[in-house]
Amino acid sequence: MGTRIAVMKDGVLQQVDTPQHIYDRPANTFVASFIGSPAMNLLRGDLVPGPGGARFAAAAIDIPVARPPLGSLPAPAVLGIRPEAFHRWPQAAPAPIAGPVVLVEPHGPDLYVTVDAAGQQVTARLDPAVDVRPGEVLGLVPAGDAFHWFDAETGRRLDAEPVPAELIRA
Repeated sequence: MGTRIAVMKDGVLQQVDTPQHIYDRPANTFVASFIGSPAMNLLRGDLVPGPGGARFAAAAIDIPVARPPLGSLPAPAVLGIRPEAFHRWPQAAPAPIAGPVVLVEPHGPDLYVTVDAAGQQVTARLDPAVDVRPGEVLGLVPAGDAFHWFDAETGRRLDAEPVPAELIRA
C-alpha cells in the first residue's frame, strides 16, 4: 500500500496526494464525491452577502457563513459538507437545512440519515441514539469550519492548487 494515491477521471489526473489530504481537501467536486463513504454532500446555492458575513441559500437551505473563503465567492456556488460534520438541529427555530427524512441506515456506531432539502439530498452521519424515522421532518446544522467551496461551473475547489501540467494525460 502506498502513501500517496492518484484520483483519475476519464484518463485525466484529478489529484495526487496522501489519502487523508485528498479526503480533507478534495481538488474538485469529482474527487469530493469519489473519496469517502458516504460521499461528501455537494449543495448548490447562492452566496448572499449580509451583515456579519454571508448566507449560503437555496430552497430549504439557509446556512450562515461567517468567513467566506477568498473574500467572496461567485454565485451560484457549490458548498461541500462531509456527512460527519452535521448535527441534529435542537431548536424550534428554522434549521439551516431541513426536510423530510427519505432514508435511515443504521451502521452500528453510526446512523446515516438522508434528508430531502427541497430536491437536494443531504446525508448526515449521526449518533445511533438519535430517534428518527422516514417521513419525519429533520433539521440539520453543519459545523461552520467544515465547509468546502467549489466553483459551480468548473467544479474546482476555489482555494485549490492546480494539478501540475506534466502530471495530466489527456
